[in-house]
Amino acid sequence: IYKTTLFAKDSLTKQPIVAKEPINEMLFIRTENNAEILYYFNSSAELSKLDLANTEKQIRVSESTIATNWYNPEVISIGEKDYVFYCDDSVYGKSYVKYLDLSATEMAEDTDDDGKDDKFFMDVNSIKTFGKMTVQDQADVVTAKISAISNYFPANGIGVDQEDDDKYKDEYLKVKALYDALASDVKEKVDANAVKQFTIIEKAFDMVDVYKQLEGVRYIVTKDDDGADAVKAIYDSVKAQIVAFKNSEDREAVDALIHNELKAHYTHAVAVFEAEEE
Repeated sequence: IYKTTLFAKDSLTKQPIVAKEPINEMLFIRTENNAEILYYFNSSAELSKLDLANTEKQIRVSESTIATNWYNPEVISIGEKDYVFYCDDSVYGKSYVKYLDLSATEMAEDTDDDGKDDKFFMDVNSIKTFGKMTVQDQADVVTAKISAISNYFPANGIGVDQEDDDKYKDEYLKVKALYDALASDVKEKVDANAVKQFTIIEKAFDMVDVYKQLEGVRYIVTKDDDGADAVKAIYDSVKAQIVAFKNSEDREAVDALIHNELKAHYTHAVAVFEAEEE
């Protein structure tokens, strides 16, 4: 996208506005907080926006793709707030009209682990549906949101980076709250495997707390090292709980969510404290 300005007779200047982001369709420009904001569809047909003075920060507004065959996105002021209305075109959305308070929380994500956020999007949990959805569609939306929790999962598992853990848990709790608030007839239609994921995530966070109690074992090489008795006491107190977990039905699914570095504390403790005496 380029902006062309006539500054003298028969003379034009061509200024690039969006050079890197593939654009499907440009929609409109409006002023928000004294900034000129361009609304457009990105290459994935998702509603997006950017500040024309900061084109590196391109923000996804919709949760998924947009339908435009009968209703184009528009911004409507209600009271002192501005809302963007659009027609959702996702498989689970069933083409309902959605709306979002434009003052909703803006989320950010570092997708390439360089310590700098490079993906920006509006909080999808702030998106509302205009009108009443069918029971099955309500269930399908929550099923899709449960599946999407994995988008926030730390690359190597939870238990090592507290900031990543908190982000993942926060998104999990938001979706869990949506599920808990559903009427009983809607809950019955949410995919059973998706609901099972709640249990697995909860168990993973519980086991992280257990494994973390053994962090001190990293400094112990033999049973006779200084501090070994204190670590052995902790090991004895959690051993039965870990053994029971390792024999549980969900062990593999829960284990897959936990960072290997954390699980290694238990393996090391067994090697130190369960070694046979010579």
